[in-house]
Amino acid sequence: MTKTCVWAVAAIALVLVSGCSQQQSKPVLRVWHFWSAPQHQAVLDSLIEHFEREHDCRVELTPLSWSDGKTKLMAAFNASAPPDVLELGSDWVAQFSSSGVLAELAESDVEPSLWLPWALSPCRWNGRYYAVPWVVDTRVLFINTSLL
Repeated sequence: MTKTCVWAVAAIALVLVSGCSQQQSKPVLRVWHFWSAPQHQAVLDSLIEHFEREHDCRVELTPLSWSDGKTKLMAAFNASAPPDVLELGSDWVAQFSSSGVLAELAESDVEPSLWLPWALSPCRWNGRYYAVPWVVDTRVLFINTSLL
């Protein structure tokens, strides 16, 4: 009986010690983006620091370039290793959505009333949302009409 108790206590101690020695790793959120200019890094670092503090996770950024980013994304999707969050060109949403690699977003999560309809339009495919606007800008703000 004593021998059994010793083994039981040893087993419990081993379980407790192993539980203490193993650190639970934080979940990793893999984010691929096209904001890879050096001046963007400080802003991204600040945002990530705040996000990680609020959500108890680790954010892993992967910068992409417009010259080969789409190719890298397609390769990741084909290898079943896509990022968790990604920035897409708005004209790519339909292509990636139609191929089934983007997760559909619930309309209640998108909250369409918060967005300008024309900004949200590229985020839909077949009446369903697959993205939200990231950057809404104007490419040309002023023109010299005397040149027209």
